[in-house]
Amino acid sequence: MYDDRIIKIIKNSNYTEEVGRTVLRLFSLMQEHGLRGFCHASASILYICLCELGLKPELVLGEANIGYKYFDHSWICLDNKIIDLAIALPLDYSDKVGPVILNKDLYTNKNTIVEYGNSFGEDYGVDTKAIISTNFVEYMDCAPFELGLWSFVREALNRNVDIEQMRKKYQNVKRCVVNH
Repeated sequence: MYDDRIIKIIKNSNYTEEVGRTVLRLFSLMQEHGLRGFCHASASILYICLCELGLKPELVLGEANIGYKYFDHSWICLDNKIIDLAIALPLDYSDKVGPVILNKDLYTNKNTIVEYGNSFGEDYGVDTKAIISTNFVEYMDCAPFELGLWSFVREALNRNVDIEQMRKKYQNVKRCVVNH
């Protein structure tokens, strides 16, 4: 359903088709596995994938809001534009927001209505605080999937990756945490 649009938006922004296909594969995996509320994990996976494709993404953890609904969230900034796949797969089903690809909502084909990175005065929740205090590689390892979240990196990149080498390469990754 999103195949052509994801790739088109990414290619029209001067990124390679491989970048578009990687983003699409990750979103398809999230849908196939029913991974709702998977924002911190999907942003972490996408961060590694984009780095492996030679880009310089920023992994951001902060708050987002849709209308009057505020929530802890993670997303990717790539050249000051947002990629957020998990926003389309919320835990509560109440919002009709599409995946955000370089600021575009794929449901509306317009700029997203989601506001990112603002400090809305609420403290981060327990789960978010745990993620902030967890080493990035440990977070990638601890997911309840075979090989942790690294298996999703393999599938999204559509190639075999040396997980031990990845652990070493990404051991010092820090999330950009939007402070309250």
